[in-house]
Amino acid sequence: MKRTYRYTIVFEKDEDGVLIVSVPALPGCYSHGRTVEEAEQNIQEAILCYPEGLQEVGEDIPMEEELRFPVTKPIQVSLAV
Repeated sequence: MKRTYRYTIVFEKDEDGVLIVSVPALPGCYSHGRTVEEAEQNIQEAILCYPEGLQEVGEDIPMEEELRFPVTKPIQVSLAV
């Protein structure tokens, strides 16, 4: 039986400009790419492989909980310098 899971992915650029992408709900699930599209495709492949490792140690596939991760919102502040 196939089941659909939804996960938040996080993109960050390293010092060489390569995009590092991770899945906070799946500890240790990382990938990378030179473009957003490449990084997204690579992390999808990593996510598909992730359950294999869990099955080997008898663990369930983690589900992402709503609002588990920080929500970012830009704010403006004035500082006296």
